[in-house]
Amino acid sequence: MSDLGTTSKIELRSQELVKTQLSQIRGRVSYWFAWLMLVQWLTAPFIAALFITPFSCFGVTGNSYAHVWYSALLGAVIVAVPVFLGFRQPLNVRTRYVMAVAQMLMSALMIYVVGGAPETHLHVFASLALLAFYRDSRLVMLATMIVAVDQGIRAVYWPQTSFGFLVDESWSWLENACWIAFEVFFLCLFIFCSFGIFLFFKSSSYLVVIVV
Repeated sequence: MSDLGTTSKIELRSQELVKTQLSQIRGRVSYWFAWLMLVQWLTAPFIAALFITPFSCFGVTGNSYAHVWYSALLGAVIVAVPVFLGFRQPLNVRTRYVMAVAQMLMSALMIYVVGGAPETHLHVFASLALLAFYRDSRLVMLATMIVAVDQGIRAVYWPQTSFGFLVDESWSWLENACWIAFEVFFLCLFIFCSFGIFLFFKSSSYLVVIVV
């Protein structure tokens, strides 16, 4: 009976330690995301304006750089709240959800700024991978839904801003969707396995070392 009580106490203490360290990890990730938001907002539109826009679908328009300035203003709106929360409330649950939404909106904005260059879609994949650092599969699924909505709206109203051509007849969107689904599957599997360790080793006093 004594051994059972000791084991139960160890398990409870291990769970508390895991929750505490997981919260700290998520707080650090929110802090990193706040800096990432600032870097993306300050550098991406201007790099795009100088090196990418002239060769994209916007390069043939009369005012090929107007959208870059609009995007800089829109980017400021996107990053304002997550940057504030990341620096002031990094441990708050809502902070990581705001970060997930803002990061995917920044991906959509960057794809728009460069006129749908296929290489820019890698920003979506990188963003999803970075969000996995939170170890919260709900964030990854939320980010995926945002990407799906963004791509759907673009396909109907502004197809040239998705992949650089007015009418998408190459099924690029389907290939892109398949790769995103492939990544999301393994990211969620990684997150599940990281918590699966807890299920298998919850009685171990070395749980925190294994998980973290």
